[in-house]
Amino acid sequence: MKIKHVIVLTVLKRFKGERTIYGAYHLLQGKKSAQTIQDGHYYTLLPYFGLFPKIKREEMDTIAAACMESGYLKPCDKDCYLVTEKGDIAIRDTLAETPIIRRLNGFKYGRTGILFWQRFTLFIQSLTQLLSQSGSFIPIIQDRAIQKWVKARIPNQKNKRMNVLRQLHIELKQLLERFPDRYALFIVLQLTSEKKVGYTSAQAAHTCGFNVEDAWIIHQAMLHEMLEEMEKNEKKIPVLQVFIERDSKSAGWTKSADQTARLIQQGHTLDQIATKRKLKRSTIEDHIIEIALQQPDFSIKPYVTEEIKHKIYAFMKEKGSSVKLRDIKQALGDEVSYFMIRLVLARKEE
Repeated sequence: MKIKHVIVLTVLKRFKGERTIYGAYHLLQGKKSAQTIQDGHYYTLLPYFGLFPKIKREEMDTIAAACMESGYLKPCDKDCYLVTEKGDIAIRDTLAETPIIRRLNGFKYGRTGILFWQRFTLFIQSLTQLLSQSGSFIPIIQDRAIQKWVKARIPNQKNKRMNVLRQLHIELKQLLERFPDRYALFIVLQLTSEKKVGYTSAQAAHTCGFNVEDAWIIHQAMLHEMLEEMEKNEKKIPVLQVFIERDSKSAGWTKSADQTARLIQQGHTLDQIATKRKLKRSTIEDHIIEIALQQPDFSIKPYVTEEIKHKIYAFMKEKGSSVKLRDIKQALGDEVSYFMIRLVLARKEE
């Protein structure tokens, strides 16, 4: 079974029929809206956030239809589905066959992983070409910003270039030793040097015995695990750290939410921020949800009292995890706003 289909099934399983197939579509595409990010958090689906940035709605419909035909899904409401027992088995079997899927962390490393790979592969190509003195070459990455970034970090002296290349070899080897041999080979085959042109992801997958259609997912899962390991061992892996984008927004924090966060730090109220930025208060509230989801030490006390927070938690505990925002609002009345409920749900682990 295709891993992409299994990931769609996994998302729909956790939705439990409470969100539509298009909610899954927005999450997998990486839509940077407060609702999508909060759904990812609430249903513990952030590892899959933005995994398929180019996926189309039509493809989601096709996958759902194929899964229904195979008996993995059944409809429960308009555009909503429940995963069958057969679908559960398919998910478990695929995870057992390809456990690397568990290493996906799209929300944290999605954009970072892609940028890291582009910078790293072009750097290796450029460095080896310069050391071989083989003249001009066609860069494998055409993005001018990445080309400029790489050019600015290539050492000027030959001995320094050699030292960097040796250290990169040591650090990459250290990271790849975590994986089975064919997974490590899958990464290495895609590297371009002065002696060889790297394989495409599909070519490398074919050589290593992977389903070509699964190549993208396997590649992302490996990059995410490598980035996590690099984050844990900065001192042991110093040179590869350079290729990582150190930016809070790279994990999905929208640029607009970042501007709101800066104003909050300056002591502005939500209404003051809305006026200053000429935005609706509800938009600023969406930004607060984003910030609360992504910044664990962000305090929600200025927006929700302890009493209201405990009332929301108590109602959720009584009704179960499938409770909807509307149910909480109707039960608790006017003293509780949808913003307060969403903010408390953003911190449901507390």
